[in-house]
Amino acid sequence: FTKSVPRIAAQGFLFPQDIGGDAIKVAIPYEGTVFSFKEQSVYSLTISNADDGTADSNAENLVFRTNIGVPTSKSVASTSKGIVYIDTANGDEINIKLLAKNPLGDTFDTQPIFAHFEFANYVYTDAAMSTFGDFVFIACKTPDATANDTILMCDYINNTVSVLPYSARCFCSDSESIYTGDSLSTSAYQILNGFDDLGYEVSNYAISKGDTYGADILKKVKRLRFRGLI
Repeated sequence: FTKSVPRIAAQGFLFPQDIGGDAIKVAIPYEGTVFSFKEQSVYSLTISNADDGTADSNAENLVFRTNIGVPTSKSVASTSKGIVYIDTANGDEINIKLLAKNPLGDTFDTQPIFAHFEFANYVYTDAAMSTFGDFVFIACKTPDATANDTILMCDYINNTVSVLPYSARCFCSDSESIYTGDSLSTSAYQILNGFDDLGYEVSNYAISKGDTYGADILKKVKRLRFRGLI
């Protein structure tokens, strides 16, 4: 590997991305630009041809945003909609955000997604993220846990977040299934396939609006009818 200024053919580049002094967690290419995610900032690097046609001779290495950042190298995922990431740069103000191209121009923007969910209720020091179909999966832990014990399953289409009591440190998938590396048993599992390999009791519950139907007394019914999405 060699470099010089100006760069000549077959040489490499060296781009410092050292604002803030924190390390680069992961670099993700998107729409011709490489975004480097750090704990407190994100850089954008775009390499293009010169006006005379010389290949890969021009480069823009810019600070894309400050006061945004990710906790781990696994807390970013590339999707068809853009780059999804866990933004933990602002203390307890934790959001899942989407970095995508502005549909009205050639710039890039970030915006929160699933903004109704309180992501700050969980800890992301060993977080992992993956996508599967229309879902984003986030492995994290509850505040008192010593290892990841929760998976947040975020649904793009219905804008919902489901909390799953599964432990995971990483994800991978094929065309039909998604798998996790379990952080407690050091085993791999296929999840959401209708089977429970861990032997846990399957717990489901519904939270109603607490309607008393006009009387604060015990009421007996023969049937309860529920409508909605499960």
